[in-house]
Amino acid sequence: MKNTTHLINEMQEPLEILIKNGALPPIDSAAFGSFLNHNIEISNIEAKNIIKNFMNYNPFFTSILNTCLGRIGLITLPILYEEIYLDNYLIDYIKKGITLSRTLGAKCISLTDLIPSATNYGNNIDISENEDVLLSTGHAVTVSAMVLNIDNVLALTRRRIQDETIAFVGVGSIGSGTLDLILSVLKHPRKIILCDVFNKQQELKKIYERVVNFHNFKGEISIVNPTGLEMPRLIYQEANIIIGATNIPNIVVTSMLKPGTIIVDDSYPYIFDVESCLERVSKTNDIIVMHGGILTLPKPATLLIDYRLKKYSEHESISSDYKSEVMGCILGSILPLIDNRLLPTLGILKPEIAVLYYEVLKKKGIKGSSLQCAHYHYSKIDIEKFSQIGVQKAPSS
Repeated sequence: MKNTTHLINEMQEPLEILIKNGALPPIDSAAFGSFLNHNIEISNIEAKNIIKNFMNYNPFFTSILNTCLGRIGLITLPILYEEIYLDNYLIDYIKKGITLSRTLGAKCISLTDLIPSATNYGNNIDISENEDVLLSTGHAVTVSAMVLNIDNVLALTRRRIQDETIAFVGVGSIGSGTLDLILSVLKHPRKIILCDVFNKQQELKKIYERVVNFHNFKGEISIVNPTGLEMPRLIYQEANIIIGATNIPNIVVTSMLKPGTIIVDDSYPYIFDVESCLERVSKTNDIIVMHGGILTLPKPATLLIDYRLKKYSEHESISSDYKSEVMGCILGSILPLIDNRLLPTLGILKPEIAVLYYEVLKKKGIKGSSLQCAHYHYSKIDIEKFSQIGVQKAPSS
């Protein structure tokens, strides 16, 4: 295989056939995702036609990610991202995907995007017929990626976490897990703001108590509630770092962000409007908005794409310039196979499991990603201009 990220299978046979025939080696693990038609710039109608007429409502083995940790099969389920919570056949699709992955050699499977949330963090999936296959949400790796990237962006911009006020927008498994891991492995921030757009008052109180009693946090903590889908003004006024971990898009108003704000987001779509934020970045360099769920491997990865997807290959999320970078949720499928202490994560993530994953990632030389958002990668000049601004007050409007 060439040392590039995108390789189109030129053998004119589906990847799964090539593995079954011995033309390609088996995969070690698999990652399931929904149909993200916006990534390949086609309409919902076109996507549904593909699901019906091409995929025949079956999981589709799209590509093989060959990493220094092992070979990961990427499988798309026949369901649109935005319809995951509405589709009654999601569990059936997952079971079909597990059977397919198992025949191709996978010993562990991770669930990406909204699939963990829609399956009660994997607990609703019965794997009794495939007991030799591990199942994981991959959330321990995603949370580790968030913390590695938070630590990285602070280092690059010459800031200290103990000086920061951090707001968490979304306190589900990823949001609360990121908070737990920060308080476990980094120095504690000056202040924490907890916010969720859904009615999670009891959960917010439990998190508050855990932060104080389990993590022995001595700083100030605020719990704020949004008005509808409008983010509380306190977050704009006080937060220097905003952690995004919700499936409600564009709830951040770009013009209200104070200079010096950093947003580290694992949401899809993002909690901010990409176009307006990147326009502000290009004009003033006074904010940083970035994806927090990407990791950098110590060695380049390659992606072998099914020949039938040739026309879509240019839209793959890993560009050839950053061929060592991989989504953490995808790596979540392979890590339990390389260290038996790394238990697959089902249900709400336990803080001690996240810490173990974080420590193993660091020992393996896996780091945070380059600073990036969508297809924009921050240059050294961007970062230096931002670093010189410092934290300022929020706009008065």
